[in-house]
Amino acid sequence: LGISWMKRFVDNDTRYSPFICGTEYNRVVSSFEVSRSYNNCPY
Repeated sequence: LGISWMKRFVDNDTRYSPFICGTEYNRVVSSFEVSRSYNNCPY
C-alpha cells in the first residue's frame, strides 16, 4: 500500500489508484480485518 500511494501521488501515476482505493485495496483491508471506518476513499 505504501509503494502504491507513493507511485500514485508522488509520481502522479494513476495506474496505482485501484491499489489505494478499489478492489485490490478492499481485498487487502479485508484480509487484515481493518475497520471500514478507516476507508477514506476517494483520496
